[in-house]
Amino acid sequence: MNKLIKRFDEIITRNQNKPEVLAFIGLGSMSNTKRMDAYSDIDFFIIVKDAYKDQYLKDLSWLQVEDIIWHYQETKDGLKVLYRDRIFLEFAVFTASEMKQIEYTDGIIYYQSKDIDDDTLAPRAYKHKPIDPMYELNTFLSNIYIGLLRDHRQEKSAAFLMIQVYASNHFLKLLDQHPDDPYTVERRIEQRLNLAYDKLYPGVMSNRDSARYQLNEIKKHYALNEAFVHIIEALM
Repeated sequence: MNKLIKRFDEIITRNQNKPEVLAFIGLGSMSNTKRMDAYSDIDFFIIVKDAYKDQYLKDLSWLQVEDIIWHYQETKDGLKVLYRDRIFLEFAVFTASEMKQIEYTDGIIYYQSKDIDDDTLAPRAYKHKPIDPMYELNTFLSNIYIGLLRDHRQEKSAAFLMIQVYASNHFLKLLDQHPDDPYTVERRIEQRLNLAYDKLYPGVMSNRDSARYQLNEIKKHYALNEAFVHIIEALM
């Protein structure tokens, strides 16, 4: 048995007979095990009765199937946990009433109590919103322009963020408008777009090279404001 599935099974077995525990839903690679590899983690929801949410967020004894060496509550619902054997958890604790309000992509129900119905656990799937090309294009151009100004000012790190992080995100959205992860276009992008990623992300000392590559690629697909492009190219 895969070690991640085995660990998730251990967690579920430890908790499934508790009356306050209503369900475990596997997400990410736990819902698509074909994608699972040595670098995957365990993404899941645990659903508990209303009065127990805070307990399951604060007292992690329910996860003690292996020594926990680090944990962090990242959001009001979600935690990250690292076991000594390097298995990493990312999960959220929800109540049944909360499950009727949240959006999430399809998961696998690994455990379901008789006290919670199928409709409550049915995913209210995140609805993919089509991008606004004009917004993405103009934000892309402004990010490139501001980044190049910062690069000329020798603010290399700030320029890197503007060009190789912020602008590149809009760049990828313009070229890949149907990502398989609705929240992060960069996830598995290499499997969908045949780009020169070493030119897209050449590093902090090569911001102008990244800007040039992105602009040249976008020109192949979109009509750009020529006056603004001319100014940007002069900065390169």
